[in-house]
Amino acid sequence: MERKIFNRRACVGMLKTEVHDHFLFRVKLDELKKLATSAGYEVVGEVVQAKKPSSSTLFGRGKVQEIKELMKSQDIDNFIVYNRLSSIQFLNLSRELEANVMDRYDLTLEIFELNASDSLSLLQIKLARMRKEIPLRKVMVSKKYKEEHAFLMSGGEYAMHSVLKSYTKREAAIKREIGRMLREKKMQVTKRKEEGAKIVTIGGYYNSGKTTLFNRLTGADKPVSGTPFTTLTAKYKKWLENENVLFVDTIGFVIDLDPRLLTSFEINLIDFQYADLLLFLVPANELPEIVALKLSEGLKVLETIPVQRQKTTIVLNKIDETNPENLEQVLEIIRDMLSSENENRIIPISAKTGKNLDVLTKHITEKY
Repeated sequence: MERKIFNRRACVGMLKTEVHDHFLFRVKLDELKKLATSAGYEVVGEVVQAKKPSSSTLFGRGKVQEIKELMKSQDIDNFIVYNRLSSIQFLNLSRELEANVMDRYDLTLEIFELNASDSLSLLQIKLARMRKEIPLRKVMVSKKYKEEHAFLMSGGEYAMHSVLKSYTKREAAIKREIGRMLREKKMQVTKRKEEGAKIVTIGGYYNSGKTTLFNRLTGADKPVSGTPFTTLTAKYKKWLENENVLFVDTIGFVIDLDPRLLTSFEINLIDFQYADLLLFLVPANELPEIVALKLSEGLKVLETIPVQRQKTTIVLNKIDETNPENLEQVLEIIRDMLSSENENRIIPISAKTGKNLDVLTKHITEKY
């Protein structure tokens, strides 16, 4: 039997978990569409369900039928779900829709693969895929075993354990190799700090201007892109004003960042953990509600890594792309979210035009 070749047309779907949310769910769904587009999909449909999730398919039976009819009428082969799908939900949806089903975790890894250019990134992607694939395989094999148990000899159970053992061994081998690279990276960073280097990490959401700021401060000429995850491997470069200061351009955040990705991409977190100063960029050219969402979730991720709050400076970038009223509202929201002792760690700038860059460089200079 020939394997079906899927087209790149996609329908996105979301289970809205907050009944009274009439705005932020749309922001999240729009972000999912941007991610899908950056992965090369043509988004031609969307479905939102606002009720309790179904344990078997996430979406209710009627909604699944609606999705199926929409996909058939629009010649759509891919269904991309914002929510995290369990293994059984993935399998059931794939069977019901007869389509390529993925959740945001799978989509993110697909984008990573498109942008990966080094062996470390590829290894981390492989580990992240295996961490999801192993429980999926367990369900697949166990479901097949239960359905065919009456027709199988004892070899069926042996085959099940053999497949899982193979996956587990491969995962362990990848983890050992990444662990070796992790130790090397820590030794490199520690050596730099022992030699007197101060590390300033530039973090934040994708399309917040991280690379533009990095180029401004270091004289680098890294390509600037508004698409997510173009920086998978951290880039180090000396500050133009002080060679003892190293700036680091890091991977961008997304809304609702899956904690499993943090676990699989542990090496990327070293640049946050070992930072003497973290410049966390937030775009000023978005609605105050969106800025509040991104900052709130970003600070939670930083706590998870963990990064000490007193080492973090909020850099409100792209002030040249907003109006004074919106800028003041955004600043007010950020002040409300931070404790009073952290208010002086909010610096509005434009990395593109250089506006207020002197304020930021003075802030960094005072640190060192």
